[in-house]
Order: sequence, then C-alpha cells, then structure tokens
Amino acid sequence: MAFGGMSSQREAEAADGVSARIHAGAETLLEERGIDGIQVREVAERAGTSTMGVYSRFGGKAGLLDSLYRRGFERLRHAIEPLRGGGDAYEELERMADAYRDNALAWPRHYDLMFGRGVPGFEPSEASRAEALAGFQVWVDSVKRATAEGLLKGQPDENAFRLWAMNHGYVSLEIIGMAPRGSERTRRQRHRNAYRAFLGGLVE
Repeated sequence: MAFGGMSSQREAEAADGVSARIHAGAETLLEERGIDGIQVREVAERAGTSTMGVYSRFGGKAGLLDSLYRRGFERLRHAIEPLRGGGDAYEELERMADAYRDNALAWPRHYDLMFGRGVPGFEPSEASRAEALAGFQVWVDSVKRATAEGLLKGQPDENAFRLWAMNHGYVSLEIIGMAPRGSERTRRQRHRNAYRAFLGGLVE
C-alpha cells in the first residue's frame, strides 16, 4: 500500500510538472508571437509532451488562453498587493501605478490578452474573471484608505475605476508606441506626472 501510494504521489507530481511546462511554453509563445502565435502543437513540442497531453489538461487553445489570462492578473495582483499599507496613502497609490506600468511593459503581449482585443472563441472562465476582479479590489482598498484619510473625495469604487482606466490608457499608449519618446527615466516620470495630475483632480 505504501509503495502504491508513493507511486500515485509521484505520478501526480509528474503530471503537475507537465502542466507547468505546457503553461510555460504557451507563455513564451505568447510573448514571442502574440495571441495568434499560440498553437497547441507547438506548445506541446516546447513542453515535451503530446497534443493530447495539452488537450487533456487544458482542453485546447481556449483553455491555454484562460490559464494565461488568469496568470496575467495573478502576476499583476502580486505586483501591487505588497505595496499596500506602507507610508502615505497618496504615495501608496503612486507606487501601485508604477508597479502596474512596470508589469505591463514587461509583459506587453500578456497585457494585450488581458485587456486588448477579443479572441474569437475565447471567454475567460469565472475563476479567471474572479482573479481579475481581485486585482481591481486592491485598487479599491487603497482608494478607500486615501478617502478615509481625507486625501481623496468621492466614491472609492468609482475613483478606483477612474484611476485604473487612466493608468490603463496611458500604459496602453506606451505599449503601442504612441506616447512621447525618451529615456526610461523620462518616460517613467511623465507617467508619474500624468497620474499625479489625475489624482489631484480627485481631491476636489
């Protein structure tokens, strides 16, 4: 019995390893070629498994996209969540905006999947949508803190959405090359200045 149990455990661990390799292969293809570059056969080859191995674990391309979509929002949440609760609430929101920009510029094709054009035949699962909303809730909580401390006026939920939309719009323009050019330091400062100006409008 002990031997059989150990064998089952090893099989489960091996299966998890295959899933991780499949996801990693799909993520690499996404960043190299964009959404259209994700093909089940090539993902399988990169993961060292069969196409059936991909289908059995992810259900095909749509399942891969769902896993990547969810991972993108997990990564974003993990980037901004640790910034909460330290120092001034106003500065906290600025640090979160910086982290949002850094994450988007580091994973531009992933950002396109999360926020960009629709993909025929793909709808995020409920679990993935919940992860996306969890990331937004981090912003809401920070705005609530700033509002409670008298630094912002208005409804926290609405203001959090406005801040997210402003940040998203600015970063999206950067990704497609429509923002003013310059060094990374200059571009980062421009983003901060725009965000600060927008935040200032929520004080009144």
